[in-house]
Amino acid sequence: MSVPLDRPAATQLFVALDTETTGLSPVDDRIVELAAVAFRADGTELVTFEQLIDPGIPIPPLLTRIHGITNEMVAGKPSIEKVLPAFVRFIGDAVLLAHNAPYDVSMLLVPMMRLGGGVAPGNLVLDTCALARAAFP
Repeated sequence: MSVPLDRPAATQLFVALDTETTGLSPVDDRIVELAAVAFRADGTELVTFEQLIDPGIPIPPLLTRIHGITNEMVAGKPSIEKVLPAFVRFIGDAVLLAHNAPYDVSMLLVPMMRLGGGVAPGNLVLDTCALARAAFP
């Protein structure tokens, strides 16, 4: 899938996303929550996506103190393998935005690669952290 870059900004779909995880390693750690909001360039919110995810490994207490998600909250929730297909459909060919995007994207790409045999969406990704630093040095 590739992002159509010839679309007028007014009709372009954007999706801001965020992950909460068990740690910082995309290989060793897991997503415990995936959330996103789809919107148009004028700020009109269209739809949201939010799902707690059972990571299959314990959430370290330090991370629970950071994001507030406990092992009890994710017990019995779907695995990332069950959630990713719906999330990929949700984002479609939207331009993705994330604060510190390399981290969130890497946390998503590793399970996508495991699930999809090496196929991941080709969405354009904008890092709002880098954009903010460039705009306000």
